[in-house]
Amino acid sequence: MSRTRKVLIAIAATAVILLGAIGLRVLPLFTGPALPAGATRLHITAEEPNFSLGCATAALSPVRVAASGDELTL
Repeated sequence: MSRTRKVLIAIAATAVILLGAIGLRVLPLFTGPALPAGATRLHITAEEPNFSLGCATAALSPVRVAASGDELTL
């Protein structure tokens, strides 16, 4: 095997390793963060959008948010 070919293989192998490392580092940006140990996903149900220009609950203060099972209550 020629010296040039060995150098090209080394460069290609380094590029593959670097791209793999970058891919593993960037993957959570697309999949979202992992849940902490013991946590469960919470299902949030929202109403259908309407044609008003504001949120009817935006002026409510203070707001209490509670979880009941796997449901979120406002």
